[in-house]
Amino acid sequence: MAEAIHAAFADAPPDIIVIDPIRNLFDGGPEGGGENDNTAMMLFLKDRVELLRDAVNPDAGVILAHHTRKASKHQVKDDPFLALSDASALRGFYTSGLLMHRPDEDSTIRKLEIELRNGPALPGKLIDKVKGEWVELNPMNERLVRKEVGAKLDAERLRKHDVILGMLLDEAASERLYTAMQFADRSHGQQGGRGERRRLRLQDRLLRPRADRPPRQ
Repeated sequence: MAEAIHAAFADAPPDIIVIDPIRNLFDGGPEGGGENDNTAMMLFLKDRVELLRDAVNPDAGVILAHHTRKASKHQVKDDPFLALSDASALRGFYTSGLLMHRPDEDSTIRKLEIELRNGPALPGKLIDKVKGEWVELNPMNERLVRKEVGAKLDAERLRKHDVILGMLLDEAASERLYTAMQFADRSHGQQGGRGERRRLRLQDRLLRPRADRPPRQ
């Protein structure tokens, strides 16, 4: 592998070596130990990964990508890095760790947990893929309470948005033009839309002089 890297980077050695994932390259050594064997894992990390870095570029950074095991959301919340698959020796080897998981299966948002061996602790980050790229989200927008109710309200808000947009497109295709209030009155009760008729009637009553108001029914 070192020879292949030297051939690909003939002018200058790489600054970063990435093994993604570990499972595809794992070597248990002469004993043939598996990934759950701490001795086999340490042999792989010291006698394979570190030797490769020393042979390619001793100053290079190494990124190891690894899978997580099946763990409950409660376990991941209490100690995220216990969800790392296989031997615990891996967790004691790296200098910094990142663990990505999805707190809500119905959402595309992931949470990025951070573990550092040196320096102050860093808070987790919320990330999502936008136009093919991972971007960081503002954690202040994360809903902390009544998440299920909030998700239903969000879905209903999106449904109404799609209904109104579809009606606007249909009316535009028929060459009909409305003001905002006219469209609200026209769309009352159509395709699940409520419109503004009731609000306009109430507003008219409140603004009309008392003597001109019709008797209350």
